[in-house]
Amino acid sequence: MAKFKKIDTINVIRTTGVVPVFYNADVELTKKVVKACYDGGIRAFEFTNRVKVANRRGVPYSPGCGTVSEIVRAMELGCDLVKVFPAGNVGGPSFVKNVLGPLPWAMIMATGAVEPTEDNLKAWAASGVTAVGMGSKLFPKDKLAAGDWAGIAALCADCLKWFRR
Repeated sequence: MAKFKKIDTINVIRTTGVVPVFYNADVELTKKVVKACYDGGIRAFEFTNRVKVANRRGVPYSPGCGTVSEIVRAMELGCDLVKVFPAGNVGGPSFVKNVLGPLPWAMIMATGAVEPTEDNLKAWAASGVTAVGMGSKLFPKDKLAAGDWAGIAALCADCLKWFRR
């Protein structure tokens, strides 16, 4: 398998714009979720992790930031893509738009209060975010329990369509 460079991963995230955030101890379930997302057009996936190993191995990581100071500090420490979390609680799309005024080079992924709806995703896209991250709302419990992988794939495809900038 070819080794991807950090910049390749960032470019995939920038191009796709929607990043599922998922964790489950059941590896087989996780594989099915990843495949459903892939079938829906998703090409980047976040597995929640909190290790220095990612940076040492050239794997991009996005620390959760809730203030402009934290965003700037994360970029100073080498984070190319900074996660605003919890994005809804720190001001939503208007917060991101206001941050990008003085920091137009910042690449921001909003996570928290991102919903798989047309209105919500269009509002985030209009704010200028590089990408959005979605967790449990992209993987409704009833769809997971029923193994409705086609339903999850369709929801991913809709999200990609709605987020297009």
